[in-house]
Amino acid sequence: MSDKSNMESEVAELKNLLSDAENRLRELEAEQAALKARRSKSLIRKVQKVLIAFAVISLAIKGTRMIAAQRAKRIEVED
Repeated sequence: MSDKSNMESEVAELKNLLSDAENRLRELEAEQAALKARRSKSLIRKVQKVLIAFAVISLAIKGTRMIAAQRAKRIEVED
């Protein structure tokens, strides 16, 4: 009887350990998913910043060209 109860208690302990390990695995998977989400958000933010900088530079160049064209027209009209 004591051998059977010892085996049952060991089986119960092993089941608890397995359950704990499964729970920890789920926690780690959730943490990994959260880290991946943060990394992708960070990458998206960096790409957005680059695109905004590119747009600002493009607008500045376009504006400079328009101003230069207007000045050229004024000079032609004055001459």
